[in-house]
This record gives sequence, structure tokens and C-alpha cells, in this order.
Amino acid sequence: MTLPPSSPDQLAARLAVAKQHHAQGDLVQAGGLYEQLLVAHPRHPEVLHLAGLLCLEQGEPALAIQRISQSLLSCPDHPVLIHSLGLALLAAGRPVVAIERFKDATRLQPDYAEAYANWGQALLQLHREQEAVVPLQQAITLDPEHAPAYQWLALALRALSGMELLFDFYQKLAWHYAGQLPGSGRVVQHTFFLDRRQALATARQGQRVPETVAVSGLQMCYHPGEPWPDAPVNLVAVAVAPQALEGFFRSSRFSAPTAIAFDPAVQEERQLAHYIVNRLYDARLARLHAASQWLEQCQQNRPVFVPDQPWRVHVGTSRMTTVMQYNARDLAQGFRRQGCEVLFVREADDRESLDGYHRLQAMATFNPHVVVNINHLNNASLPPEVFNITWWQDRMAALKAGQPLPWRERDLIYAIDRLLDDDLYRCGAPRVQRQGFCYDDEVFCDQGQPRQPKVVVVAISYRKNLPDHPQTGAVLEVLTGLFEAGEPLTDALLTRLAEQYAYPRDVLFWQLWHYVIRDQSVRWLCSLAEDLPVEVYGRHWEADPLVRPFFRGELPHGPAVAAVYNSARYALVPHPFDLHSQRLMEVAACGAIPIVYDCRYRAEPPHWDEQCLWFRTREELRACLTGTPMQPSATLCQGRSYAAFAKRIMDQIRQHLAADGVPEGRTG
Repeated sequence: MTLPPSSPDQLAARLAVAKQHHAQGDLVQAGGLYEQLLVAHPRHPEVLHLAGLLCLEQGEPALAIQRISQSLLSCPDHPVLIHSLGLALLAAGRPVVAIERFKDATRLQPDYAEAYANWGQALLQLHREQEAVVPLQQAITLDPEHAPAYQWLALALRALSGMELLFDFYQKLAWHYAGQLPGSGRVVQHTFFLDRRQALATARQGQRVPETVAVSGLQMCYHPGEPWPDAPVNLVAVAVAPQALEGFFRSSRFSAPTAIAFDPAVQEERQLAHYIVNRLYDARLARLHAASQWLEQCQQNRPVFVPDQPWRVHVGTSRMTTVMQYNARDLAQGFRRQGCEVLFVREADDRESLDGYHRLQAMATFNPHVVVNINHLNNASLPPEVFNITWWQDRMAALKAGQPLPWRERDLIYAIDRLLDDDLYRCGAPRVQRQGFCYDDEVFCDQGQPRQPKVVVVAISYRKNLPDHPQTGAVLEVLTGLFEAGEPLTDALLTRLAEQYAYPRDVLFWQLWHYVIRDQSVRWLCSLAEDLPVEVYGRHWEADPLVRPFFRGELPHGPAVAAVYNSARYALVPHPFDLHSQRLMEVAACGAIPIVYDCRYRAEPPHWDEQCLWFRTREELRACLTGTPMQPSATLCQGRSYAAFAKRIMDQIRQHLAADGVPEGRTG
């Protein structure tokens, strides 16, 4: 820094010694010399500035602000002093004021990369990530090797939706310019490889990308250049010309890359990677714009109910769900059986990931009379003529928030239990109708084959759903003891435990108690395998040493699950409050005897007292393994098929149409 030469030679010599100690990290010696100089020269701007910086390094931002402010009295327009004051203000927890000082420094010195970088850092402290991107990009433009600017830009991008690929690019540059090795333990990601050989080798590994707690997808590998002969299904060659690159990712159904593999030390690769990630960002913007146009088209559509013509029914879902996608698929088939024209929208396989662009395009083109949503309202795109069927099965975030939702006159609302009724009414639902889980009577039926003397379980372990909370272990110990003793979890006890352990009541019930009922019931069953052979199907049971020997892997929902139920005399159905679950319906429809956790104290009627075998203790479970219900189990699923639910919906729509004076369409 160059300051007015107001010091004699002796001052200059002593200041040079102090600066040398400072540069070498000897802060105590440097501080002592600065203090001596300030006694003799209390207004010297350079001494004040350096002493202020040293205070900042020693964790004394208040004193740093005082001294740097004093230095500015002599040099009020010096960008370095202004920038240093911004740093001191930032360290003192005053980022808003610090931002103004960084802005002042860049106005006085437009090529001041450090000031732009710290301007961005201050915005990050305020969680204004979108605003932070511009000054951080400017810092990198001015200083292409500014490692902290790359790191802060990466952090800003990580916090923004849809910026995963740009985050990955800048994070790798941050590590490179900081001389650090890439972070270890990173999860598998969909990746764009600059090296097509590396892309091929990686694709052949068939790795999985975690997408939710329970769902993963096949890793997609992209590369520039010619496609490989006999390429794996997850390896995609993409032309890098701007129109071709943007056009492909603008409309592709495949999971988009969230990482780019390149060598940051090679300039050509840095440049190509930068080009690719920016073209893909442009493709994302174009995709969002197109989605907004499809949204407008959906809202402008005017479906007409024409007599003697089938209704068009749109059913959308996602493979990212574990249960909802199958409910949606089977309800879609139920509408087909009623004579409707049905568009079922879901990813074709685990390479795909559909978003609003694809879903709105499909809906706008189809122009449905009826739209079905499970666990979501999703009515913003619908014109008033469309009937929106919302079937609530879980306490989604929108319901937990308890805020009014934008219900429409033609929203027909169904819920599986009274707990969801309460949530929906808190969100302003005008009328909630009961509809328990259904089953596909074309798939889940008694095939009349010989049954083996065994008990089967088809379920996902809830172990991975346990929340990271300091009291989770203690609460689980209490709940497990309650379960082992065969005691019910009443509402009063639930409230008392939540208050005693300062634990969220909803989480305690919906996650911890559900885990205990399901996982401990399966563990009990496996401990009784000497009495009757046990087979466990589903996900995540391999992590439980007691269950692992009986675990047979995952089954696709549908005929494979029905075949398992048809092969066994008994099937375990553990649920903490619901006696109308899809699992119970499917087990009974297939002719297996349901062994059910006795939650009748909490469940809505009917309770199927004579159609099931009941347990709440380990010994009661043991007795079930030789028992027979008083009534045939299949009677509990009568009228509970998806086709019956579809018919019920259509009958109610006819009533609405008749009340509105609209002729109804043909229904098969």
C-alpha cells in the first residue's frame, strides 16, 4: 500500500521491521512495535491501518474498526483502507455495513478483486446467495486464481435450486487453486465426463445415485463426441455444439448431470468444462421458460364433457416415491376399467427424472377432464372445468404447515384417516371424504395354489427414517419398552413423552413409533422362526443382524408381491394405527391370513375383529402362527378395489355435473 510520505527515515525503518515481524506471523513482536510507533505518531495512516489489521488477526474487531477508521481520516478515499474497514465490520458481525464499504472500495478501484470477493462473502453471511453470485463472479473474472472466491461462489450456488452442476464445477476449481485434494466420501452423481473413456468405464460399473432416503437411480454418464458401440444404457454421447447441447438437455427425460469430471490443472479442460456447465445452465433456463408456457396452456385449456365420449383422466406420479407411484398406477387402471381414456405420467425407468417441463407438457397436450393427485393439491395449472382428485395418505409438509391452501370448487378431497382430516380442515378444506387404501383386484387375488406353512413380510425397514435428534435414543428406549410390554401408545402418553424429552410430538409418533411397531414386529417374527419358516422382503433389512438371515431382497410391487402372498399361509401386517392399509387389503385378497398388530384402540372402524389374527405381545404373535380367524379374511377387502374407488369418483363427478346442468360423458 502506498500512503503519503509523512514519516522521517527513522519511522520508515522501524515500520519496516514491524511489518517484517507481522509478515512472518510474529504478531506479539509486531504489535509491540506498532504500539510504540502509535505513541509517537498517533495519526499516521499506515501505522493505524497495519495495527488495525493485526487487531483483526488477534480477534479484536472492535479495536480494528477504531484504528482503521482513524486511518481513513487522513485518506478517506483510499480503497485498501475502506476494504480493510469492511473486513473488520464483517468480523464484528456487521455484514450489512461491511457490504457498503466493499462496494465503496470497488467504486474507487473497479479492478479490486479482493473487495468483490469479500462483498460476496458478506452476502453469504446474510443468506443472500443469489445476490452473492454477481460480485463473486466479478472477483474471479479479475483474478482467475482467487481460491476463496471460487469457494464462496460454490457455496452460494449450492444453496440455490438447480445449480448443482455449477456448484460442482466451481468447487473443483476452488480445491485446485487452494492446492487441496478433492473432498473424500462424495456420493455418486450423474456426471458429464470430458474423457469419453472414463465415461464408458464409469457407466459400466452401474452405480446407483441416492435420490431419496429410500430410492436411488442408475447413474447417468454423459460425454462429448461419438457414441460408443454397444454402450451401456446409462451412457449418453452428446454433441457439444451450442444448439445441440442445449437442445438435448432442454427436453431430455434422463436425470441431468450434477457433476462434471475434468482436470482443473489443464487449461483446455477448464475452458471446455466452463463452456459445458454454462450451456447446461442455459438449457435449464430455456426449460423453465418452456414449462411456464405449458403452464399457461394448461390454464387456458377448456375440456368439454361430451355425451357418449369417454372422459380424459390424467394421473401423474414419480418413481421417487415408494408407495404413491403404485397407488397412482393402479388407480389409473381402475379408471381405464371404467371406460376412461387415461394418461399415466411417470418415469419409464430409473434413468429418468421428470420435472415440471415434462409433466405440464403432457397435461397441456392431453387436456384432461379429471386430474388425480396423491398427497398433493397441484391445482395451480388447472382451469375451473377440470375436476381435481386429491387423495391424501401422508402428512405432507403443506398439511403440517397448517396454512390455508387454494382449494377450488371442483377439488374432490379424500383422506385415509381422521388424523389427515384434521390437518386438511386446518388448511381450509371445505369437505373431506374417507377413502382408505385400495388394492388391485386384477393382480391381488387368491390364485388357488397350495400354500406353504410359512409367514411372509413385505415391507421397508424404517431404520433409515430415524431422525438425527439428541433424544432419539432415549425416546426409542422408552417406546421399545412399551412395545415389549404390549402396552398401547395413547394420546395422553404420547403428549407426556413429547414434553418430557422435548421431542416433536408428530415426529415421535409418525417416525419413532412407526419404526418400533414395524421393525420390532419383524424382529419378533424372525426370533420365532423355529416355530414357522419366515421370509422377509423389502428394503434395508440387511442392516439388521437378526433379520438378515431371513431377508430375501426387494420385490417389485405387483404380481411378484401377489405371488409371495399366495405362497404363504400367513402374512405379517404391523401398523401403529391403520386397519385399512393397502398391505392388509392385498394380503387378505390373496388368501393369506393377516397377522396384525393390535392397534384397534387407535384405529377407525371397522376393526375386522373376526377376519384377522391379533398380537400385541411376543407370545400373542407366537400363538398367531397356529391360529385361524373366525371369518374368512377375504371379506375385509370387499368393495376396496381401485376400480371401485374410480367408480365412486366418477359417480360423484356425475352428481356435480348434473347439479351444474352439464351433460355427462360416456363411462364405459
